[in-house]
Amino acid sequence: MGKSVQRIIVFLHYDPDGRVDSGVRRLLGGLRPFASRLLVVSNGELTQAARAVLEGVADQVHERENTGYDIGGYGAALELLGADVGYCDELLLVNGTVFGPFRDGFDELFARMDARRLDFWGLTEHAELTPDPYRHRGTMPAHLQSYWLAIRRRMLASQAWADFWSRLPATDSYADAVRCFEVPFTSHFTAEGFVHEAAYPAAPYGVANPTMEAPLELLRDGCPAVKRRVFFHAPIELDHRGVAVSEVFDEMVEREFPAEVVVESLAPRVPPRTLSLATRPALVLRPPIRSLAQEPSRDPDGDVIVAGAFRVRRVEGSVWPWLARDPEGLLHGVDLVVQRGRHPAMITSSRLTTRARRDAEQALWEDAQPIAWEFADHPLIGAAFPLQPQLGTELAGNGWQGRYGREADLAAILGLEGPLDRPGPMAPYAAVAAYRVEALRPIVDVFRANGGWDALAERIEGGGEELERRLDLLASRIVAQAGYTTVEVGTATQIAAAYARIDERLQTAMAMLPHGTSAPYQFLQANRNGRFSGPALADALVRRYPGAGRAFRIVRAWLRNARAWLRNARPRAAAHTSTEDR
Repeated sequence: MGKSVQRIIVFLHYDPDGRVDSGVRRLLGGLRPFASRLLVVSNGELTQAARAVLEGVADQVHERENTGYDIGGYGAALELLGADVGYCDELLLVNGTVFGPFRDGFDELFARMDARRLDFWGLTEHAELTPDPYRHRGTMPAHLQSYWLAIRRRMLASQAWADFWSRLPATDSYADAVRCFEVPFTSHFTAEGFVHEAAYPAAPYGVANPTMEAPLELLRDGCPAVKRRVFFHAPIELDHRGVAVSEVFDEMVEREFPAEVVVESLAPRVPPRTLSLATRPALVLRPPIRSLAQEPSRDPDGDVIVAGAFRVRRVEGSVWPWLARDPEGLLHGVDLVVQRGRHPAMITSSRLTTRARRDAEQALWEDAQPIAWEFADHPLIGAAFPLQPQLGTELAGNGWQGRYGREADLAAILGLEGPLDRPGPMAPYAAVAAYRVEALRPIVDVFRANGGWDALAERIEGGGEELERRLDLLASRIVAQAGYTTVEVGTATQIAAAYARIDERLQTAMAMLPHGTSAPYQFLQANRNGRFSGPALADALVRRYPGAGRAFRIVRAWLRNARAWLRNARPRAAAHTSTEDR
């Protein structure tokens, strides 16, 4: 291709609340210099502010009903572009399911691919896979992934291009979108005689889907984008596949991708523990330094300690009632607030609660220096809690302690829209916690809108004391809503002891699995409701009788396909869909 490429970029956007986060803004900003025309198609209605942001970078913004996944969005774009498509050198179809670009932008990518004699290309590809995970039989062919597809003039002007789009079925599920569009796209046009290539093919990575199974290696090879799903896919499954998401995050930051863009973009959509695991789940507190220059000094007010550059207010009791009744009295003039509450959220014996509070106070209360240093070094941390108590408790995997439904109801009252952690939250179970002031400010308006502390406490069985406990359990969600992460902290001795206990529990639990279990996460999920539940029996059938298992999958796929055909054969209601997984 020549030096001056006439490239039309179609950017497919989806957000359930109609917003445009900073990750999308950065991605569009990186693409803009390479587009002679930039069209943004939004699957769903945009807020007024979001539309203004998009209009500031795009040549045209089109809002449509949220149906059809990528097929519907890209199809609508092609209708809008009409004959103009035939006059461009390249049409790039891209959606907002990735973070990028990094330090070097997209310059090297486009320069390299512009020099290739191709008819279409993609950023990455999925390798061939047997059995096909969507049809449960046969082989899924290798294919370019549909979040980034570039098509050149010879193919755009062909009858094969027009025929392909005219024959695409309506889709109302992610599986349909992959099976009917992403997978056949590459093989169909290759069979028509068109030449394709992936900028980052799958073969060198030795896995089927490098975007999810080798994201760190892709990054280090220069790939200018990382799938967002890496940050919220099942953490245990990624661990099983050898993917350390925190290493991906660190590599992105090393390549000058702003950490705050990742956090701000994901915090409203990702459970707090999952987000923290991806960024910085735990910190070892450094021991305090006792010298004249660094000795913490007490403020004349009496309850404020100056530790380095940070002013720390220590609160005997919970921060929540004070925050609701006199927010400025609590937050004004300080950087951090450390609480030592009176009503721990953990349900256990008084002896074990006393031990947990002693450990928590040792980590956060006795000296302000160590925690002040961590907040100063890590500006995205909004809350720090002592390590979850393990000894003698059942909090691991059961942190809600039977309160999940009630906590979800309270979260709805407080307008906390993001998901909660299902196994259990990161929380100050011993009622000892440290908060960055900016992470607490947004909840002030929520308290005010609900009539203040006393009015809210009247709506809670157990009154103000129980409300304090329940807000402690929601604290990481509150902080995430403000755009910050949560970490667990401890001294080196505490973390070493916790690691030893957790490792012993993990080794014991894994030893209980059947020998040769290759996917422990799926096995445990299937068996969580007992050995004779439907998923457990299906899992056992597949493991013991692979042939019968394959037959079972074929029948299930046939029924699923028949159901999809029936849906498409009758008038269809609008479906609420997302491009998030592509």
